[in-house]
Amino acid sequence: MAAYAQHGTPVVYQPGQVGTVVVQPGTAGKPLRDWNSGVCDCFNDINICLLGAFCGTCLLMRNAKKLDENCLTPCLVPFSFTSMRVKLRTQENIMGSIHNDYMTECWCGPCGNCQMARELQYLGR
Repeated sequence: MAAYAQHGTPVVYQPGQVGTVVVQPGTAGKPLRDWNSGVCDCFNDINICLLGAFCGTCLLMRNAKKLDENCLTPCLVPFSFTSMRVKLRTQENIMGSIHNDYMTECWCGPCGNCQMARELQYLGR
């Protein structure tokens, strides 16, 4: 049985096989790239750094809004930090993995939050 992904690409399933096809919009043909700044480059933008240090939740809510998510997502959804990093990386073809995003949240959450804010600013959002 053949199914069709979102962009019309045929997907062939073997008998008895169950699966879901996820096609990320806007990423086809773009090369992978690095983040515009590193996790520990917090002092590259002192305003973002101060907001992340003294009101990290406010910065996370601002990042959510810039990612077209509800600004209350960080307050209501568990692991929303990791989800937002994955979304940003996927949309912008930034190298990384879910594991690295989760480890960033666990071990350097405030710095990772500032990194996302700097990336969004770099992208003009």
